[in-house]
Amino acid sequence: MERRLAAILAAHVVGYSHLIRKDEAGTLARQGKYVEAAAIFERSLAIREKTLGTEHAHVALSLNNLAELYRDQGNYAAAEPLHQRSLAIREKVLGPEHPDVAQSLENYGTLLRDTERGELATMMELRAKAIRANHAEQNPVQ
Repeated sequence: MERRLAAILAAHVVGYSHLIRKDEAGTLARQGKYVEAAAIFERSLAIREKTLGTEHAHVALSLNNLAELYRDQGNYAAAEPLHQRSLAIREKVLGPEHPDVAQSLENYGTLLRDTERGELATMMELRAKAIRANHAEQNPVQ
């Protein structure tokens, strides 16, 4: 029974409920209610880590969302390790050339630029650009 409940919860967390929470947290953040938004993203991350494991693509997405919220607030010290972890998970799970890796590189690059580390930010941005170009070449729009 416990396994079945965990499987149902995992499916629920991975799907629609995350979209609702992300939208709700995004709305709260746009209203300047950062504490409430962070609580939603943190809860989503905790549930995903518990149900999916710590190295899952959906966990990386939750880490990215929380990191972006912290970055938007100027809380770079909290955001950076989350961006690093999200990027590492995506590279490991999805492969180094996946478009989601490019997203992590771009978001982390923005943080690096915000903290006056432009050289490293440029390296991240160039790698993201190469991933996107390669993906577009391999998957042309019909």
